[in-house]
Amino acid sequence: MKTNPVALMLAAAVNSGSIGSLGILHLPRLWSKVVFEGDIKLDEEAIRLESYFDEVVLRGIGIDPKSVFEYLRSEKPTYPDFEEWILERAGAKLDDDAVAEINRKILAHEHEERISERILRECGLGNPQDIGKTPRTALHLNNLRMGNIADCIQEIDLHQFSFAA
Repeated sequence: MKTNPVALMLAAAVNSGSIGSLGILHLPRLWSKVVFEGDIKLDEEAIRLESYFDEVVLRGIGIDPKSVFEYLRSEKPTYPDFEEWILERAGAKLDDDAVAEINRKILAHEHEERISERILRECGLGNPQDIGKTPRTALHLNNLRMGNIADCIQEIDLHQFSFAA
């Protein structure tokens, strides 16, 4: 698989803490993972660790996950077009309370202790003095893990691309 360098940069830059005009955490990350899934190969663990966030967002806005994934894969919309598509869906819950509840769940979610400790060790923060100083929420740990592209992107060979000036 040839890795698209633009998709690679977006995948690294758009994390679960990203927020769009609808005010929903993780929604831009969900969009980027699905729209660019043929252009990059994300680490399976990264996808698994974010699946809770995917579920919270899609259930929270009240849109069928299957229709979201089908739309993103077939149309490959821009992010603003994706948000517009959500707004056009009958039954989408986007009032302030619904958005606040989605964001609260994402901000409060924690990984199991063994997963948290493993991520901290992988990122060089596994010393006892570091553990107490490091945020333990899944959002922070996932973003910490993604800070190094090599942790979440496999099969990267940027030499295969020519970059025009």
